[in-house]
Amino acid sequence: MEMSLLRQLSFSFLAFLLSPPTVKADLGVETQIPFQFSGVTNATNNAINCQRACLLMQDALGQNTASLPDNFNIQYYSAQQRELLPSCIIQPESAEQISRAITIIRETQCIFAIKSGGHGISGGSSNIQDGIVIDLSQLNGIEVSEDESTAFIGTGNKWLDVYLRLEERGLSTVGGRVATVGVGGFTLAGGISFLSRRYGWALDNVRNFEVVLANGSVVNASQTTHPDLYFALRGGGNNFGIVTRFDFEAYQQGELWGGNNVFILSDVEERRVAMELSNEIMWNFHSLASHAVRWIQRAACFAGFCIHSTDLIDYFVQMANQPDPFAHTFVYFSWIPVQRAYLGGTTIAYSKPEVNPPVFQKINSLKSIYSTNRLANMSDFALEVEEQTSAGDRLSWNSATFKVDATLISKLMDIFLSESDPLTKLPGALPSMNLQLITKDEISLFAKNGGNSLGIEVEDGSLFIFSVTMFYKDAKDDELVLRATENIIKRAILIGKEMNLHHRFIYQNYVSYDRGVFAGYGPENRERLLQIQRQYDPEGVFQRLKPGFYLFTDLFPTTTKGKDKPIKNRLDEEGITNEEIKRYLSQDLDDQSCFVIVQIV
Repeated sequence: MEMSLLRQLSFSFLAFLLSPPTVKADLGVETQIPFQFSGVTNATNNAINCQRACLLMQDALGQNTASLPDNFNIQYYSAQQRELLPSCIIQPESAEQISRAITIIRETQCIFAIKSGGHGISGGSSNIQDGIVIDLSQLNGIEVSEDESTAFIGTGNKWLDVYLRLEERGLSTVGGRVATVGVGGFTLAGGISFLSRRYGWALDNVRNFEVVLANGSVVNASQTTHPDLYFALRGGGNNFGIVTRFDFEAYQQGELWGGNNVFILSDVEERRVAMELSNEIMWNFHSLASHAVRWIQRAACFAGFCIHSTDLIDYFVQMANQPDPFAHTFVYFSWIPVQRAYLGGTTIAYSKPEVNPPVFQKINSLKSIYSTNRLANMSDFALEVEEQTSAGDRLSWNSATFKVDATLISKLMDIFLSESDPLTKLPGALPSMNLQLITKDEISLFAKNGGNSLGIEVEDGSLFIFSVTMFYKDAKDDELVLRATENIIKRAILIGKEMNLHHRFIYQNYVSYDRGVFAGYGPENRERLLQIQRQYDPEGVFQRLKPGFYLFTDLFPTTTKGKDKPIKNRLDEEGITNEEIKRYLSQDLDDQSCFVIVQIV
């Protein structure tokens, strides 16, 4: 079957969204598939719309509107985001100013993006070409209630600022592990924290959201006020409005113990040889340097400074089931370009001021080549993780979720080695695979405050997110890196399904934009989120005019190339059944829909 858009999509962002995709799906019926955006907008019309919107913004907001403030783009984490040039940027200082801005955007039909911390990966996630950026950095208030149980945090804050302010009072909250990550996007998508085994994810710890809706009204969403919107904001991203303040639960918190621990793995070359990856010596710098490092590593292993990969894998599996809620860890396996070697590592954190707690006995018994374990505040830990990243590089990230299993993780390591091998020849490239637990402790806390929308249940057991993060320098390598990233995840999902270990959940904060994120929440939650979106944004402002983040239209995703991969393959990868699709298609259609015809071939 072939599917083609009958009308041009209603935003001029990224070339692949402006060309009709050719996709296939074995639905067994001739039908119409609704996408929740409408209207016809081309680049010229959008430019006119946005120029008018920017002029109106200047009248309404005055000095809070600018064409492009100095050094604005370096605030973005990825090079892809830094390359985009908006028509204008507004920096509102209140929910009321955002209300005026969204009213102008709706009236002029100008495309827009919302920036909290600017840590989004893909171009368009919080910056936009020839549109309006709503930069929330001026919404940076941090207040604490008299009883110190609630922290009122403006969406424009970064987590380092939050931690430093709360630490003055011996407090903390469930926030990001990277210092410069913004509060907004992190929380609305989930939010994994050093404290998550004790309190859940960030979204589970928000008591109230202050939100500006598409019609310009300012509301509060909590368990007692707009509870449906409260549910949707806990995992549904920024599809429902612009959150201007989060009221977080605050907790007494002193120093943590832990740090980053790095290991040489003795069996990397053995794995490479088994997969017939080239070790031939060639007379160039890359080959000679890599072989020199291999000999150094062999000498280090002979001297007892190496561990086997199964040691690190077994530690990770053990941590999934151990009962101590104060212990947090994630594991990584990375190509380090400076050392020209693959290294393994883990970051550990114990949220009590206890040195060498028993829960980390296994990892502490392994011989590391580098360790920063110490007592420190949350802010110091966030700064350390920040130093492990590379702001300003080009990025390609993707992920999938699985049940915890040592054999599967070993297979994932082989897949990563084989697919990342070509990238080790790119100057400065840093490909990494990362293992992040979702423990039963955390899942049980997903039911806090009425439950979130992620669709993970306790009976699913302990899970882990397998993510691939690619840092690289040159735009000419985009296709090579994207292909490697996609191949790793595709192969991982196939093996996971063969072993009956794949889970449908897709974590927004670790995934690229060509994935059906909300399909991973399960059909019931996806349907509920869609109904709430229609209730609070019936004109589809946040679906039609804000094109750069996960939308409900991604039930039927295309690749970033737009039309070169059959949709049936994507649906199979994500575990979306024909029955689910047919049920989705059976819902009543409204006047805001534009349609795609599916024909049997």
